[in-house]
Amino acid sequence: MSLEARSSAGQAPARATSPAAATRMTRLRRGSLAVLVLIVAEYAIGMYVNIYSGVPGADAGHGPGTAIAQGPAILSAHIVLGLA
Repeated sequence: MSLEARSSAGQAPARATSPAAATRMTRLRRGSLAVLVLIVAEYAIGMYVNIYSGVPGADAGHGPGTAIAQGPAILSAHIVLGLA
């Protein structure tokens, strides 16, 4: 005797979902994918900045606004993407 729950046709029972629930799930999945892409991009840019670029010595100890305005472009992109 099997311990698995089966429907009369031998298939898993279908879940009843409303169109609104399906729309919410689609929006949640798209939002999650967007966040994942931004995190991966931030990680990759951060590695590049860490290896090939750096914070200028004159900017040490100042805020991110100064680094965005006066730092290298890749550092500015890394900061702006991280703040988004």
